[in-house]
Amino acid sequence: MILSKPQPSLLQLLSGDTVKITKIEPVLAGRRNLYVKVHTDEDHIGWGECGAWGYQEATAVTLKQLEKLLIGQNPMRSEHIWNALTRNMHFRGSIIQAAISGIDIALWDLKGKKLGVPCYELLGGKTRDKVRIYVNTSGRDTEELLSSAKDARAFPIILLVQYPLRLVFTWMHVYLILRVRNIR
Repeated sequence: MILSKPQPSLLQLLSGDTVKITKIEPVLAGRRNLYVKVHTDEDHIGWGECGAWGYQEATAVTLKQLEKLLIGQNPMRSEHIWNALTRNMHFRGSIIQAAISGIDIALWDLKGKKLGVPCYELLGGKTRDKVRIYVNTSGRDTEELLSSAKDARAFPIILLVQYPLRLVFTWMHVYLILRVRNIR
């Protein structure tokens, strides 16, 4: 008779000290996007996104500083880790909060992977069957903006036109929005 190895219970998976964080890895993707990979000794990787646009390099350095606190911690204790990171710092500006946010998302991702369920199941279950999305378009001039809008046509979306910074909404923008609608 062959006995199979008993599977750990949900409680053991969540509270056991069997899995440890081994590395926090910032992943810069372009100018505005920073992701974080949380590695474990079981070769699982959780992904999170850090959202302090404009300060991605500083947030990446903060992730490496926080790594010193997280190595050896059990990633299944995501609430404990979040509380430790948010309540034990004297200054919690946007860069630190962006780093903590990315780590928190990655820990939830790890927990979902470990338990074999999507993260939304851990957070109370599915709430809708479909989600409407939008795509930001950008361009330094009218032609680039229109080209970006044409690329967005592939998505069943609500189109949001993003104009250059420090410009007020003018009739030119109304004209561009109307031209974009005509592209559809």
